[in-house]
Amino acid sequence: MFDAVKDHSRHVREIFEEACSSIQMWDNDYEVTHKMPLLCNSINAFQREYYQHQKPLLMQTIWKTQGKSPMLADQAFDIVVWSDYAFSRLFIDGSNDGADRMSRPMRATARLARCLWELSRSGIIRVNDIYRQMAFGNQTDKEFSVNGLKWKRYVTSDRTTRPILPRTVVNEIIEDGYIQRLSPERRFDQTLHFTVQR
Repeated sequence: MFDAVKDHSRHVREIFEEACSSIQMWDNDYEVTHKMPLLCNSINAFQREYYQHQKPLLMQTIWKTQGKSPMLADQAFDIVVWSDYAFSRLFIDGSNDGADRMSRPMRATARLARCLWELSRSGIIRVNDIYRQMAFGNQTDKEFSVNGLKWKRYVTSDRTTRPILPRTVVNEIIEDGYIQRLSPERRFDQTLHFTVQR
C-alpha cells in the first residue's frame, strides 16, 4: 500500500500521526484496543484519500460442489482478485466494534496502521519486530481468517454462486497421476479426488 503513495509520505504521516503517536506501548493489549477507533478512522481516511492507488494483491479461487457432497458442481471454478485496499477491509471492518479484548482482526488493523505510519516517517520498518511485538497473546501462525459469509458481503458477483469454469478443467490443470498425491483429509483435495475418480 505504502509503496504506491510514498511520494505523499508527509500527508500519510499527518493522517496517522494523532492515532499512532499517542500509543506509548504497541505491545500493550489494553492501550492498543482502546485506540482502535482512532486507528480505524486513520486507515479509513488514508484509503478514502488514496483509493486510486490500490493494486491487485491476492487471487482467491472459488470452487463449488454439488450441495453438501464432495463432488464438484458442473460449473465448479472461478476466481476473485482482491486489491490490497479491498482485502484489508476484511479485517478493518471487524475491528471497530468496541471489543475490550484484542481480536485477530483488531491486531491486523493495528499492525497495518503502525506499518503505514512508520513507513511515512522514515521509509523503513522492521516487519518481523512489529509482528513479534504485537502478538497480544494470540497465535502468530495466522493473521486472521474469514468465512464465506463475511467475504461475500464484499463480492456480489453472480459468479460466486455460478462459477464460470466447468469441472472438466481439472483434467487440464492437474496432470495424470497427481490426484493420487493429494491429501484426502483436506476438503478440497478430497473433492478433487472423488470428482476425478468418477
